[in-house]
Amino acid sequence: MRESNSLSERAVIGCAVYSDKLAREVFAELDKDDFMAPVCAEMFEEIRGVWQKDGRLDAVLVSRLPHAREIIECLDTVPAVSNADR
Repeated sequence: MRESNSLSERAVIGCAVYSDKLAREVFAELDKDDFMAPVCAEMFEEIRGVWQKDGRLDAVLVSRLPHAREIIECLDTVPAVSNADR
């Protein structure tokens, strides 16, 4: 059984909302089944739905989602992303 690391999962969600470039990578590599914490899987599905519909993510689009507050809080868990593509 895999162990859930909710903070890491929240950081991934935060990265997707933080940057369109990172969102493309996140959605290309991950699926909701990769998230062990049920709430993180739900948040992932919500932001992926916005991405598929609008082709972008931002705080305004996310603010309309059922888990809006939790998704916005995920932005606080994003590590420095200046070296993310290296």
